[in-house]
Amino acid sequence: MGTISRRELIRIAAASAVTLPSAGTPATTTRVEAANRPRAPQFAVAEQVPEVFTSLPFGSQELRGALADRMRINVEGRLLRIDADACLSGFVRRDGAGSFDAAWVGEHAGKFLDAACNALRYREDE
Repeated sequence: MGTISRRELIRIAAASAVTLPSAGTPATTTRVEAANRPRAPQFAVAEQVPEVFTSLPFGSQELRGALADRMRINVEGRLLRIDADACLSGFVRRDGAGSFDAAWVGEHAGKFLDAACNALRYREDE
């Protein structure tokens, strides 16, 4: 099986959401209903350049100078001194409607965990 681009994946997901019976559309529809059903979005410009970027494995990367210093400072000054209770407080009670600000708590946690894992993984040998 080959790889597909993010655009192709989004196009497939959008098309499936429109055509799947579980999306609220009955499995048996008339021709009129099928003709009036919203269509999957189409890109105005076809993707012509295939995505070929692959990141280097962490074992192949070596930071030096200012970047290495910044990574060390981030790990020692922030990542290894995290207040877990404060970081998880936004997830303790999520059964209410909450505020608009609370809606973004998962996004920030995800970005932080991704960056933290990458930084600590880079320092794996220490």
